[in-house]
Amino acid sequence: MAQKTTNVLLVEDDKIAAALIIANLTAAPDRHFEIVTCMSLAEVGPLLQNDSFQIVLLDLNLPDSQGAETVRRIAAKARAIPIVVLTGSQDDLVGPECIAAGAQDFLAKSELASARLVSMIDFAMVRHVRVAEVERVALTDELTGLLNRRAILGELDVAAARARRGMGGFALAMIDLDGFKQVNDSYGHAAGDEVLVEVAARLQALCRTNDHSGRLGGDEFVLILDGAEHEPQANIVIGRHLEALRRPIFVQTQDGPRRAEVTASFGVALCPEHATTVEELTEIADRAMYHVKNHAKNDFLIGPPGAETVAARARESQAAKEDLEQARREAMLAPLRVEFIARLDDRVAALEAFVHVYDADQADSDVWVSTRRHAHSLAGIASVFGFEALGAHAASLEEIMQGDLVPARPEVAARAAMLVATCREVIAAKD
Repeated sequence: MAQKTTNVLLVEDDKIAAALIIANLTAAPDRHFEIVTCMSLAEVGPLLQNDSFQIVLLDLNLPDSQGAETVRRIAAKARAIPIVVLTGSQDDLVGPECIAAGAQDFLAKSELASARLVSMIDFAMVRHVRVAEVERVALTDELTGLLNRRAILGELDVAAARARRGMGGFALAMIDLDGFKQVNDSYGHAAGDEVLVEVAARLQALCRTNDHSGRLGGDEFVLILDGAEHEPQANIVIGRHLEALRRPIFVQTQDGPRRAEVTASFGVALCPEHATTVEELTEIADRAMYHVKNHAKNDFLIGPPGAETVAARARESQAAKEDLEQARREAMLAPLRVEFIARLDDRVAALEAFVHVYDADQADSDVWVSTRRHAHSLAGIASVFGFEALGAHAASLEEIMQGDLVPARPEVAARAAMLVATCREVIAAKD
């Protein structure tokens, strides 16, 4: 029968006590323990990063940490590993204090008989797994698998506390789906659940290691985005999440797959820039989210309402750029525009001569081609300088004059006459 192997981290500064513990574990029948030892709390962190331990056996009184605080500090570093405290203290309060601090069990060093220690290790590991599962269920949204309301607000509290201590900021995003009620009303609650599960999956897929995603309830979600405490970073990260939710979502209905017409409104608060308490951050993000929902939808707003949404700011910026470009263009074209008008007299004379010879049935191919070139030139240049009517008449004349000379087209002369009249209007307006 193969021996069961258990990886143990033994934190004990007393070499004699450590040797006794190792000897007792080594003597256990049908068991194999891989044991790594260290003598201080400072050594624990690097070991936990590099090895996969299944149990920590911990002496309370180390050179750099004393009492239940030792348990708390180890538990913070190794939340996924059960801790059994080994203590030489006779104080009856030590055990309960250690359990409250995060240990699974405790044993007096005077009771380090092999069978007792091995049984305690086994019980601690089983109990830790079951407690972890209970905690997971208690903190997880049953439908989506994201953190539930209690859990995400707890993570927000921790993140805000870290920010107040200067240990890094974050962005808080409150998200509400647009059009979700219509999905429920049209296709049923099962389809609505499909939408919620897909939204959750897309949000979680974009979360980094230190980010958190949760569902408050209904169609409301929360993101805590580590390191996105400044607007430029928040714009990028929130923009990715928004784009992910803009992709079509399809749900199963009695009539087959149907597209669920849902989008999302995001409200964002930055910590510590906007606030550092949970209450203030959630209020700012909530107000921003409802501002988007009531005025734009399918967008996000960073900071308290009153500022434009990101999309609106982008539109304004683009419009300003276009206005500036137009002003520059007009300034550049102004002298050329004056010269164009000054030369219109020559074009008018040529067009009038064409009408005269065309009416007299004397328009040969050279005159025809020359006039068509005049029309082509006027059509292009007039549009550049903003003379839309002039450009339209010239383009119309050019179009009808495509091909060879056809004297039988009476509308050619009529359109040439209209072009002449429009040219004279432009010349007159200059004066």
